[in-house]
Amino acid sequence: MSVQVKRRREAASFLSTFVGAQAELIVDTTNSRVQVHDGTTAGGWPAAKLSEAVTNTRTAVSDAAYTALVSDRTIAYTAITAARVVSLPAASAYPTGTRLIVVDESGSCSATNTITLSRAGSDTIDGATSAVICSAYGYLALQGNGSNRWTVIDQATSNLTAVGIGTAADPNNPLSVYGTSALFNSAGNFNFTINKAASTNTASTIYEDGFSARAQVGLCGDDNFHFKVSSDGSTWHDALDITASSGLVTANFGLTITGATTITSGTINNTAIGGTTPAAGTFTTVASNSDASIHGMTIGLGAGAIISNISLGTNALAVNTTGSSNVAIGIDTLLNNTTGIYNTAIGAYTLFYNTTGNYNFACGGGSLSYNTTGNYNAACGVNALAASATGNANIAFGQGALIAITTSSYNSGIGVNALGDLGTAVSAGSFAVGVGYTIVSVGTTNFTSIGASSNTVGVTFTATGVGSGTGTAFPLAANTNTAIGYNTARGLVSGTNNTIIGAQVTGLSANLSGTIILATGDGTIRTDYNSTTPGTWTFAMPVTVAKYTVSTLPAPGVAGRMAFASNCRMFNGAGTQEGAGSGTGGLVVDNGTAWKIAGTNVTAIA
Repeated sequence: MSVQVKRRREAASFLSTFVGAQAELIVDTTNSRVQVHDGTTAGGWPAAKLSEAVTNTRTAVSDAAYTALVSDRTIAYTAITAARVVSLPAASAYPTGTRLIVVDESGSCSATNTITLSRAGSDTIDGATSAVICSAYGYLALQGNGSNRWTVIDQATSNLTAVGIGTAADPNNPLSVYGTSALFNSAGNFNFTINKAASTNTASTIYEDGFSARAQVGLCGDDNFHFKVSSDGSTWHDALDITASSGLVTANFGLTITGATTITSGTINNTAIGGTTPAAGTFTTVASNSDASIHGMTIGLGAGAIISNISLGTNALAVNTTGSSNVAIGIDTLLNNTTGIYNTAIGAYTLFYNTTGNYNFACGGGSLSYNTTGNYNAACGVNALAASATGNANIAFGQGALIAITTSSYNSGIGVNALGDLGTAVSAGSFAVGVGYTIVSVGTTNFTSIGASSNTVGVTFTATGVGSGTGTAFPLAANTNTAIGYNTARGLVSGTNNTIIGAQVTGLSANLSGTIILATGDGTIRTDYNSTTPGTWTFAMPVTVAKYTVSTLPAPGVAGRMAFASNCRMFNGAGTQEGAGSGTGGLVVDNGTAWKIAGTNVTAIA
């Protein structure tokens, strides 16, 4: 015969002050729950109902907005065809320290079809009001503080909200870099774009002194190009404007010019200039329809009177014929240019020998001074790319960067003296077999014995031997090298296809090719490819891979990826796999279809 057991029962109002016997169970008839008593605590200890228990749940959402529940742990979008919003619960209501993951399982998330995580009330998400997933299979993992803040603790690398290189990023500066230089490289053309949403917005670069702005260059509140300066970071002088519609250059606060001056055309304060007897202390010669001379410095269009050219400086654009859209600022800048177009030369003797080269930029005395027909070069710094004559698409930033190359192309040197030895003359005895050279000096070397047609300066040849004697020759094709850092990539003379990042990497092999080197600021090489061991990466430091649990590993499908699965069940020396729930973790590899324990064909499990 069955036995029926009944427990004492009362309303919640009575039980809130009631003290039951130790281990006594009493039914709360108001809230339909059991209270466990300990003989001393008023109200006892209410037990949770099943509906109140928190479990790890996955909520599938198909192409719709969704309001997250405090019981949600994973919100998985199985389809998405438009931008969707996930409204987060209040951080104060969500279990403190519990992870909430929002993931695109459909692979259809994009820059257009985004998933936006929106805060509740005045909560913040990494200091902001929202966070966005905007890439296929992207995800965000958040954790609440139990009060008013969500923190992103993991996310897909293609959807980063902030990146700090050498320093910490913040909401106002989501991309922050601390270092001495940066490189943006391309095998062909390269554009650096700063975009703004509307004409009244600003797209500019700001230069600061101790984090106090001193200069601003760009589109400042309109579509004209501005040069602004400030002495304190708050009061600004819009010193120079270039009007977008006409190219007119306006100096808003005037120009200070000393000495004798000749102006041949133009206006001052909208008053036409003419005659030969100007006011005392201003202009000594005034004419019309030609360039102006101020204190011996020419200002105007340069020779050829091409309306799209700007010439400022003695002999700037002095023999130009049909070359257009050139800017020459400084003595003897673009002096020999005839038909070259879209060149910019700033600083004495920059682009001095250029004749027909196009789309070159030189800033700094002597930079690109020997360029004749080379195109798409950019040099910034005294004597940067100074010897380059016919090379194309080289980039040099820093005094003496790429100073020696003559015909080489597609090199990038950023930093004082970066790639400073590339293209320098090689002495006989050091020629590399199979490399092309141009004879610079014959000396006592018999160049015909190592591939040259004659012992004549200017003859090009492909070396069949190292040579001997006192002769020298320039390498022909030291192309496609990239170096970033002060005085770095030194010793490299004729090599190709190298990338060196880090200051003071010196003593490299003259013919080094196909190498990647990463070094610290003192020149210590931390990582290299093809330098220490051909065809192999060498690391002078430990290598760390991403850490997950087996359940949080990214979806497989990218063969060759490695990760550390902290609870993966590994094999001991006897070949026995660890028991369920007892995995000590180890390296796992994505084979394209599943995550496998490294070195085996066994699928990773917890």
